[in-house]
Amino acid sequence: MKIGLVYRTKADIAINGSAQFTLQRLLLDLEWEEQTGTLDLSLAATKARVTFGLGRVVSARCGDRAGREALERILFSSVGSFRFSAGHA
Repeated sequence: MKIGLVYRTKADIAINGSAQFTLQRLLLDLEWEEQTGTLDLSLAATKARVTFGLGRVVSARCGDRAGREALERILFSSVGSFRFSAGHA
């Protein structure tokens, strides 16, 4: 597992990583930290994006899927790499 964390301030965070990690844990950590920003994922078969506002999922997109269906697909996919960028939701 390779995860890189770069903390500047709570409003300015960058997280990236690759390979074996628990996506559910990452989502819980972003919720716990009340992060706002975008999580971009490179999945086995497609790309995905989850947008957070104060730790809550605001939107999710996975291939041609959106919303809850996209989030479910993301949670049960193999992830190759990811990057969270803090910013506006």
